[in-house]
Amino acid sequence: MCHAAEKFGVNISTISRVWGRFKSTFDSDGINGVVSRMPGATGRKKKDRQALLACIADIPFRRRMTQQCLADELGVARSVVRDAIAQGQLLRHTNTIHPLLTKENKHARIRHALRHVVHGPDGSHFSPMNNVVYDANRQVLFDGKIGIWDFTKQTEAQRTSKNRPAGTLETKNLDSVNGKVYKRYLNQGQVANLRKRHPRRWVC
Repeated sequence: MCHAAEKFGVNISTISRVWGRFKSTFDSDGINGVVSRMPGATGRKKKDRQALLACIADIPFRRRMTQQCLADELGVARSVVRDAIAQGQLLRHTNTIHPLLTKENKHARIRHALRHVVHGPDGSHFSPMNNVVYDANRQVLFDGKIGIWDFTKQTEAQRTSKNRPAGTLETKNLDSVNGKVYKRYLNQGQVANLRKRHPRRWVC
C-alpha cells in the first residue's frame, strides 16, 4: 500500500479505503460489481423544483398557456419548464380550440354563419360556399363545379359470361395515364367546359 500511495501521490489511508471497498464489492458481486462511483456523485447538484412547480396551480390558466408565459410567471428560464415536461413532472395539454375570441369576434362568426343558412320546405341547412364567385349584383358567376372526368374507357366484352353476353360495352380503367392523356382530358373536358360556361372570356 505504501508503494501505491507514493505512486498515486495520496495518503495511505485513501489506498486502504479503496482497497477495502474493492474487496467487499468483489466478494459479493464479483468483478462486475466493481464500477466507478463518479456517476451521480459528481457535477452540479440538481435543484429541487417541487416547491416551484406547486405554485403553478395558483397561476390563472390564461397566463400559463405557453411554456414561455409559464416561465415568466414563475420567474425562471424556459428551459426549466421544458425539462420539467421532459421528466414527467408537468403534463403538457394542447387544445385546438383557442379561447381567445372576444365577444365581438364570436358575434361576427355567428352572423357570418347565419348569412349562409338556406330556408327551404325540407328545413334549414347551410349552403355550400366553397369556391363560389359572385358578381356585383350578388349573382352566382361560378359555383366551383367544373366537372368530373374519370380515366376509363368503353370496351366490348370478348366472351359471354353469366353476367353479360359477348359484345356488351364494359367500363374499364385506362392502361396508363401519362402526359398526353392528361393533356387530352384537360382540352376535351375541363377547358371545353370552361369555354361553354364563360364564352365571353374566350373570345379572341
